[in-house]
Amino acid sequence: MRDRGAGFSSGGSEDQGWKLYITSLVTILVAGLFVIARLVTRLVRRTLGWDDATIVVSLVSSFQPDMSHGIHHAVC
Repeated sequence: MRDRGAGFSSGGSEDQGWKLYITSLVTILVAGLFVIARLVTRLVRRTLGWDDATIVVSLVSSFQPDMSHGIHHAVC
């Protein structure tokens, strides 16, 4: 079986990375929606502060390009 990337099975080993990938993706998308809602509210009220910048930096740094988690190899 060919390697499809993004934590999907590459054959031979038990690969659970796709579950972590989907969970991370959903969590980041939901967090992004809340951050956008907060920023829009703060822009309308004209009360942007350093804490808003910190939240954006934190959200951006939550993206993880490494999807090798969840791969289990047989120890036989």
